[in-house]
Amino acid sequence: MPDETETKAFKELGISTAGQWALSGDEPEAEQKLQGMDGIKTWEEMRLGDHTAGAILAGLTLPIRRSTWEVEPASSGAADEEAAEFLEQCMEDMSHSWSSMIVDALTFFPFGWAYLEQVMKRRQGIPPGKEAARSKYNDGRVAWRKISLRPQTTLSAWRIDDHGGIHGIEQDNIALHHPSVRVRMLKDAPCGAGREVRGLLFGEGGIP
Repeated sequence: MPDETETKAFKELGISTAGQWALSGDEPEAEQKLQGMDGIKTWEEMRLGDHTAGAILAGLTLPIRRSTWEVEPASSGAADEEAAEFLEQCMEDMSHSWSSMIVDALTFFPFGWAYLEQVMKRRQGIPPGKEAARSKYNDGRVAWRKISLRPQTTLSAWRIDDHGGIHGIEQDNIALHHPSVRVRMLKDAPCGAGREVRGLLFGEGGIP
């Protein structure tokens, strides 16, 4: 029977659906409309409803989305060959496709950042009562179950560490801490304490 530490290691921490709006961020933007969740709401409206913004984003993201993702061993050595094979297995053995994860990651273009949580599993075939953790393999190795976007529209607050760096986030006003070791943070520029990075749509006429 798995111990409590292992159970926590495989537990998903965040939510993957959009929710209510809340203010976040400590540093003011030049325009009030681009602060915190008001800014995120603006980027969301632009990317979904503005034809110019949509064309810009399509031009940037479509070549990436259509790319083929392959893993090349670092050398011809047996260890590197095995590592490359394992990584390919991990990419193909998630509960969603690798291309779906890429689409989520590319949301950092309009918003300036994208926050993805790595949810792990132990490869045990189809464990009884744990359909979500099913795997093509049954070797007991730890691998990705999914790499899931924490939607920008669910951000309530940034969790800042003692050194002023991003340590996690809170979603929908729930004090849910995402330790940075569990996530991948994509951004256009260094992200200061308590502020969202401006996306590429900033300055593209999105302010009425």
